[in-house]
Amino acid sequence: MRNLLVCLVLLSGCVEVVAVAASRSALNAMQDGDRRRAERDESARVARENLEIRRTGERLRLERHPPRAPEVPRPIDPYAPERLDGATIVTVMSAVELAPCREQNATRGQVLVSANIDSDGHVTAVSVLAAPEPALGDCVADAVRATKLPATQHGGSFRYPFVL
Repeated sequence: MRNLLVCLVLLSGCVEVVAVAASRSALNAMQDGDRRRAERDESARVARENLEIRRTGERLRLERHPPRAPEVPRPIDPYAPERLDGATIVTVMSAVELAPCREQNATRGQVLVSANIDSDGHVTAVSVLAAPEPALGDCVADAVRATKLPATQHGGSFRYPFVL
């Protein structure tokens, strides 16, 4: 038989559920004074059994949700190039739209960025290595983040200088 325990904390009028649906071992641990272990055990059980608490009107109830589908890695396209090549990087980066950066900033100069690309061709990280003004560097970094490159088997990273 399973007992139901709901611990509530009031935070400026909001109700937050701290522990839900304690099993007998969790209740025994609470009685023994080991509250942290009981909360950790109960949190793991609630997550393992896909339980979630819902507030319906004045009542709280537990709902069972279907388990999340495991993330399946995308199969590598055997026909995709292994890595990004220099010609592809130059072609795509020279097409990056920098007109808004030129309009927003009066400063001109070279902005050097470093970009990491995943195997799908999405830009995952951009850092500005050199810029005449931080706002200009941030604008160019935002433009690079919005760029999509061709898919490759392993993704890659590169540095590219933009002259404004």
